[in-house]
Amino acid sequence: MLSIFYNVWGVARYERKMLLRTTKFRILGGLGMSIPVLLGIGFAIAEANGAELPVGIDSYVPFLVYSFLQTIVIAFIVGDFRAADEQAHIYEVVAGRPISTAELVAGKYLGIVSALVFLSLGVLLLTLSIQAAKISMTGNPFTIKPYISYLVLMNLPALIFMSSVTFFLGAVLRRQAAVALIVIGYLLAVLLFLGRRYDGIYDFGAFFTPLYYSDLIGLADMTQVGLKRLFYILLGIGFFGFSIDWYPRLAHSLVARWFGRGCALTGFGLAVGLYFYMDSEAQDGKAYRSSLLEQQEAVANIPVAEITHYDLALTLLEEEPLAVSGTIRLKNPHEAPLDTLILLLNPGFEIQSLMRGDGGAIMWERMGSVIRIIPANPLQSEHELDLTLAYVGDINTDGFDLQREKARPKLRKRDGIFNKGSVTAWIRDNSVFLPPRSRWYPVTGVDYGYEDTRKVSFSTANLQITYPKGIEVITQGQVSKTDTLGTQVTRQWIVEKPVPVLSLNAGEYRVYRATIHDVECALYAHPSHLRPVRFFEGAEEEILRALGQIMDAMEQESGMKYPYPSLSLVEIPFHVQWYYEGWEEKGGLTQPGVLMIEEDVFMRQQFTRDFRRSQERSRGNREPKDIKKDLLVRAVFSTFFSREGNSGRQGQPGGLFRSPVVQLWAYDKQFVGEHHSLLKKGMPLYLQNDLSSNMTSAFYSSQRRGGGGDRGRGGRDGPGGRGGPGGRFGSGGGSGAAWDTLIAKMQRKSFADLNPEKQAGLYRQVLDAKGPALFQMMESFLGEETFRTVLDDIDHNHKYEDIDFSTFERAAVGDTTESEESQKLQRLVNDWIFSTEIPGYTLTRVKALKMDDGFGMVVYQLILRIKNSEPGRGYVQITATGRGDEAVKGVEIEGGQEVEVSMVLWEQPFRVMVEPFFARNRRPLMSPVRVPEDVTEGFPVAYVKDVTGEESGPVEIIVDNDDDGFSMPVRRATRYFRPGLKGGNWREQGLPMAFGRFETNYRRKSQGDGAQPAVWAAQMPRDGEYDVSFFFPDPSMARRIRIASTFTLTVFHGGKADTLEIERDQMKAGWNYLGRYKFTEGEEASVELSDRAEGRGGLYADAVRWRFFDPENPDAYEDEMPTFTGRGRGGPGGGRGGGDRGGDGRRGPGGNRGGGGFLGF
Repeated sequence: MLSIFYNVWGVARYERKMLLRTTKFRILGGLGMSIPVLLGIGFAIAEANGAELPVGIDSYVPFLVYSFLQTIVIAFIVGDFRAADEQAHIYEVVAGRPISTAELVAGKYLGIVSALVFLSLGVLLLTLSIQAAKISMTGNPFTIKPYISYLVLMNLPALIFMSSVTFFLGAVLRRQAAVALIVIGYLLAVLLFLGRRYDGIYDFGAFFTPLYYSDLIGLADMTQVGLKRLFYILLGIGFFGFSIDWYPRLAHSLVARWFGRGCALTGFGLAVGLYFYMDSEAQDGKAYRSSLLEQQEAVANIPVAEITHYDLALTLLEEEPLAVSGTIRLKNPHEAPLDTLILLLNPGFEIQSLMRGDGGAIMWERMGSVIRIIPANPLQSEHELDLTLAYVGDINTDGFDLQREKARPKLRKRDGIFNKGSVTAWIRDNSVFLPPRSRWYPVTGVDYGYEDTRKVSFSTANLQITYPKGIEVITQGQVSKTDTLGTQVTRQWIVEKPVPVLSLNAGEYRVYRATIHDVECALYAHPSHLRPVRFFEGAEEEILRALGQIMDAMEQESGMKYPYPSLSLVEIPFHVQWYYEGWEEKGGLTQPGVLMIEEDVFMRQQFTRDFRRSQERSRGNREPKDIKKDLLVRAVFSTFFSREGNSGRQGQPGGLFRSPVVQLWAYDKQFVGEHHSLLKKGMPLYLQNDLSSNMTSAFYSSQRRGGGGDRGRGGRDGPGGRGGPGGRFGSGGGSGAAWDTLIAKMQRKSFADLNPEKQAGLYRQVLDAKGPALFQMMESFLGEETFRTVLDDIDHNHKYEDIDFSTFERAAVGDTTESEESQKLQRLVNDWIFSTEIPGYTLTRVKALKMDDGFGMVVYQLILRIKNSEPGRGYVQITATGRGDEAVKGVEIEGGQEVEVSMVLWEQPFRVMVEPFFARNRRPLMSPVRVPEDVTEGFPVAYVKDVTGEESGPVEIIVDNDDDGFSMPVRRATRYFRPGLKGGNWREQGLPMAFGRFETNYRRKSQGDGAQPAVWAAQMPRDGEYDVSFFFPDPSMARRIRIASTFTLTVFHGGKADTLEIERDQMKAGWNYLGRYKFTEGEEASVELSDRAEGRGGLYADAVRWRFFDPENPDAYEDEMPTFTGRGRGGPGGGRGGGDRGGDGRRGPGGNRGGGGFLGF
């Protein structure tokens, strides 16, 4: 036996020594080590220069890159071992020595693998050295755990597996080139296709495995990950055995002869067995959750009591992860007595005792997570019953989220190269995360099986928690007393205001406390994540003042006072996850009195970078503490009050799931009945968006708008605001194609007809689109003060009660039998919920007059026309903005109707915005306002009137790049050896100054050879002459977006073609006149833009207009719509909202809308 070991070791030592001397190994090995190390050095230098990198990136990225590089190294170093042996005639040397094939191959394998292990250890030591060098710069504690974890779980299993596979291929193929191609091909297949599929079973290098290390809890649940890495080690043993068996046979003993086959059979056999074990475990988990679900659904029809008070003593992290004992008080809210009481508790906890509060016995049984209690006497209506219970154990993550197989997770855990774990609850030595849905404490009723919503209990609580020193515990309520005995801390929390849920967090935290507006606020940050906190040293007073202003603004804007005596902001690991079940999110980072923030969101704020930029912009004219205050306010807004758009993306701010708005609205009411989702999610979304816009305007209006005006409605139209680009409630987020797809689905089925369970995804999308917009429309219709009064009445009159949407609707709409306005609002609300028709608006005219009222005062009359070209009825809000003045008007517009609205302002208007609330339009309609120098006599009048056919203007046809009349034909086929099309294809690009039907965009293409033009075509409605115009942005903007300096347009008319050479810098913003041409009725007229051009840049294809010239009224002239330019003012020409206008004189949908903020307004 010793001789075998000696032979193997001798070969391994020789092989390693020879390999280390080869130039190929030194070059490839050096590259494999240097690239990860250089990445680590680059991260260190960046941090030294003030860059704030994502948490954990400096340890994760080098090992992930090395996992890829080591495969390349293995392919070229290990793959030629047999060919090299044959060239060196190693068989003749071995034949003269007492060594077997098994000993030879094992020695060579160990020699090569050990050399590669040295490379891995080198990467480990160098990256650790870099981290040690950074300690003096960052102040973060030294940690070795993530580096060891990546080495053991990521690199070593991949090294063993790929070395064995390459050995086997080399033994069989004997050609290094073939071996390298196969290995690299497999690597690319894993990276590009196989790695993310089939539950990651092909991911040998852990490229897609959730191994991203959290500073708070380390890795996520590593059971499955560890089994998969063991799977590859076993496969490596199997391929190693095959390598021995396929190597040229030398004389050796029977034991040595079967050693290779034994390794192959053992390795592959255990790997197959492990695979089926993992699959069995997954199936068992599904079956277990299914059984729990069935048990809950079986008792869902039993009326439940409510728990009014918890009096619990908890012990964390002693003999048991969690031990709980205490009393719960139940009350029967029903008229009928209850002979059965249903409780729910996580099945991971073992119930040690359950009895009456007076110590008397009570009959009970447990089925999974369901506890069925049968009292000796039924619990009478409005009577109470105390139960005393004790339970111990650990949380079972399979005991909740029982429908996760058919649900989708809320948060994306893969972001680029970062793969984070997905854990829903845990109790670990240094961290505890127990959300309410984990049922770590007993609740009444079950979570599944109800036709309507689950009944919620509003409870007070007395929680006494004992835990080890060195960690901090966070839950609901206020701390009343704290005792310390040895290594244990006992702290008591009193929850005086009833709450619907209880959460429990614990971990190693540094705590920062302050009292803001009589609310005890605390920040719990991990000791290694204090960099963002230390940044604000020296600006403490300004920070506290700003936070007080934020809380004050939140209460004023919402009309609701913060309901809890304490507010704890807790940093949690980025592994946290929860799921959609039906349309709802079963979880969230907002709990009563507690806001949680993931560590990567907490650490992603670039305070140092932004501070330096602000100092440079201010040229030293601002105090550092004021800059720090502004940076904090911005971070608070983006993290806790931003819109829902990015909420599903891990590490990104946005959405309700960490918003205090939910605390204001949702935790003291029970939303029930038909359309209750509008109140449960639609209202918080509306409040979140409204708060985001108003609070941002209040803090930044002076910086963003250059003065003028206070809070007011005009402040909402800034960038990202309620009326700015992307500021739409219903349709502001998502791509244009996604919004159009959603519109098409909503036109087939109304919100009321959607099934929230069977059509959960679509229901959620429609709710997010229609819900906030509905309440925004109601606020506009009623007025802000009246709407806030309605919210305040609802909030006060229905605390801890059930409320349905019809109750809110009656409070907002009022008596429809006596008020015409109430009838109108009721009609609009019904359209929102029950109709499938969606309006679409076009701003068709904007005109302003300067008027003398006869008393020496100059006032301004703004006249605009809005066309609803779709059949659905709608409501819009018009906001005319002047320097120091603003006029707001709400108008209901029927389907197919065009209205003219006149508004009066005392200051010169410069912009008008039309908020469509919920419509096919993806953004508000905006236009600059041109005011003539001449003064018109007379006093202006405000009015709203219908536009008749005679008043609607000349007949015109407009074809936009989104219309059916627009095409991009290919004039030369690409096949076989013919050259491909030059310049690529026409791509859609968004631009606020472009023309559009319901979205402002254009088509763009790089210069080609004339083979793929853009063509606009339309049939003429009548004989006669038409003025043909081409829509183009302002030349300054055209230069900015890199449009070619010269291009060609061809107008086809009456069988003829006129070719026009267009100079970019001679164009104007809006419609550019091309000429007057004669057409016959029914003729197909067209305009063609060649993809040939001169000068640097691409081609711009937007819209073409044919406007009928009336010979009986040749002097008739209609003012063009003013157009936004790239210089922040209205251009001289302008674009009427587009779409077809046929012979019937009706103007089609469309609209020319400017962008807003960045245009200089």
